[in-house]
Amino acid sequence: MFNLKIAALAVLSCMAVCAQVSQNTVTVTASRNTNSGPDQAVLNVTVNSGTDQGLDQVIQSLAGSGISASELVAVNYQAVPVRAPQLQWIFQITVPLASLKTTTASLTSLQESLNRNTGISLSFSVQNTRNSGQSQNCDFSGLMGDATANAQRRATAAGLPLGRITGLAGSISDGTGGCALTATFMLGYSGNAGPHVIAITASRSTTAPPDEIASSIILTTDMTAGLDDVNAELAAAGIGGATFSNVYTGYNYGANGTIQSQYLIWSFTLTTPLAKIQNTVAQLLAAQQSIAKQHPGQALSFGLGGVQASTQSQPPCSESALVADATVQAQKLAAAAGTTIGGIVTLSNGAGAATVTAYPANRLPVPVVGVVGTGTYWVSTVPNGGYGINTTTVNTCSLSVQFQLY
Repeated sequence: MFNLKIAALAVLSCMAVCAQVSQNTVTVTASRNTNSGPDQAVLNVTVNSGTDQGLDQVIQSLAGSGISASELVAVNYQAVPVRAPQLQWIFQITVPLASLKTTTASLTSLQESLNRNTGISLSFSVQNTRNSGQSQNCDFSGLMGDATANAQRRATAAGLPLGRITGLAGSISDGTGGCALTATFMLGYSGNAGPHVIAITASRSTTAPPDEIASSIILTTDMTAGLDDVNAELAAAGIGGATFSNVYTGYNYGANGTIQSQYLIWSFTLTTPLAKIQNTVAQLLAAQQSIAKQHPGQALSFGLGGVQASTQSQPPCSESALVADATVQAQKLAAAAGTTIGGIVTLSNGAGAATVTAYPANRLPVPVVGVVGTGTYWVSTVPNGGYGINTTTVNTCSLSVQFQLY
């Protein structure tokens, strides 16, 4: 699904001007940055379900809330001794700040309704606020005034008159925080044959709903095991396709705090279809029991983590939409400059991928055999304070369009 926001501003916070004089022209870039307050609230909504329930069932339980599968950021596995294992589905939603009261009231009502059902429960919290940039408009007239004034100052310093605009450039994108334009003016008394063009670069980000989930797998072995041994052990337990990520030494401590023995902690990542999460959990639980039975003294633990969209699920770039975006922006920019645009002169495009990483609360402890007094040591299986990593790939499509400028 395409998501487009025009880079915008509300309050003038700074103006950057750079100029150069060459070939009877002066080129000036003017920019303004926004400094407006937040207008959106970000909420985390957590649904706890049994391990036999999938995403479709969870979304169905959220009917009427407006929460969709595309807002899922992580799924955690929780094994608590006092109750049956659960899946924890974490969604992140963004709502207008003005609608926060209505949203929290709706979620509270849904929470009370769901919590009466022993099979599923809901909780939510407000995480932070942010500025959407959607309510702001790029003041091209103001930017043209800035650019013209500075170009005039440069021309005056050179002792030459400032002529007509011969070139304009701007951009639109998903980003917020400011907008800019670059204007080229004729300088001096000699003519400028052109070509006179207005260049616009339009970009859109394309994202798909998550369809994969990454699981963290930890296997503890004695100090003599190698990677080949560990891979063979996982395969024998029915786990295939896991990617090795790290190995390090763990310690068992005695009552006096001294090290009694050492062992190796092997960490892997397993990426599987989100639609088959129940099968994945069942497979990992079976492997956990198999390894404990076949290899006493060794232990397998796991945790579910971030969800992501697979590469093949990413929607294609729409060049026609980018051309339409560029045309609208070029017309606005030309109008602010008192000029008009003609046909398209050149097109050049590119597509890339940006990876956005977040850290939802997904602590995955691993019990260590050694005990000091009555306490058991726990260590995190992932970096950054023991939080699961949620990685989302965002495809970025861009198109540069040059129009004839009259």
